Amino acid sequence: MKILFSTYPLAFQNPGGGEQVFKATRSHLQTMGIQVDTYDVWKHTPENLHDYQIIHYFSCIQPSFWKFVKTHCPKTPLVVTPIFFREKKFLKSFSEWQRKLTLQMTKQNDPFTFPDYWLPATQTELQSLRNSYQIKSEKMSVLPHGVEDLFKKATPNIFQNEFKINESFILHVGRFHPVKNQLTLIQAMSKFKSYGIFIGSPDIGQEEYYFKCKKLAAEVETKTFGKTRFLFIPRLNHENPLLASAYAAADIFILPSHFETFGLCAFEAQLAGAKLVLSNKMLTASIFKDCAFFVDPNRSEQIAFTLQEALKAPKNPKNSFFLKKYAWNSLCRDLLEIYQSITLNSQQGFKKC
Repeated sequence: MKILFSTYPLAFQNPGGGEQVFKATRSHLQTMGIQVDTYDVWKHTPENLHDYQIIHYFSCIQPSFWKFVKTHCPKTPLVVTPIFFREKKFLKSFSEWQRKLTLQMTKQNDPFTFPDYWLPATQTELQSLRNSYQIKSEKMSVLPHGVEDLFKKATPNIFQNEFKINESFILHVGRFHPVKNQLTLIQAMSKFKSYGIFIGSPDIGQEEYYFKCKKLAAEVETKTFGKTRFLFIPRLNHENPLLASAYAAADIFILPSHFETFGLCAFEAQLAGAKLVLSNKMLTASIFKDCAFFVDPNRSEQIAFTLQEALKAPKNPKNSFFLKKYAWNSLCRDLLEIYQSITLNSQQGFKKC
């Protein structure tokens, strides 16, 4: 089988969980002997798109690519792994690109440009797609994102030695963006003396927010503690052993986002053994119901109180359940079965949405 992967042009200029899903899925499929090429605007012409049995697009940003595919090779199944959720109660937390996405998706909702198959990561995301665009159940399957076993094998010493850290700390990993809610987290951490580490770089266009977070952290240190209590580390690649070691070294991993469709870093932190404090707005919150503390991302005082409670709690054991259920190699075997089913249906006259 020959598969073409694609996503929006700026994706890897601003990498996050979605881009890691792209890379990990491609890598594990290739390990299984599947040819997976990445779309190249200079290399892939309308003519050679026909060389592929499946075209798989990651994200819903810039769905104009869908029209390009369906115009030039309508018989080739187009599969989409979206990061999508549309509910009125979350709209205030949505960024501008998400609002534009809804408009783009609505314009694209016709049988000639819409994907042939959808792979949302959660049942809630699937239901949101179904409610928003009346997509038929047979055109969708839930396929969770996966986690690498390197996080289970992680040890604290690599990170501790690199940054000369010998005390417990609270860790946040993620792009700096108001939806990720780092500013409220820093406000919450001003209430007590725990050390806070942020791993991540500013989202494109969110440099001002990033500097606002660093400024507040400096003010908290000066006015409250009189010494350094925060460390800001630029984004680390998933393959960098420092990232896995940071999860293992952390006392608490916190993800206080206003919105998360999956929250891949929470799965990684759980596998590495960190205690978890998570937003109750995560679509995957129920998965962590027995192994995490939950907070309302809008309530700084509650975040501070919950962090203090979590600090008193015993550390989580490394949970092999997460590796067994969300292992990439197993999920990619499921994906390959889906591909095979889609191509078989396509050969038999696969009907478009």
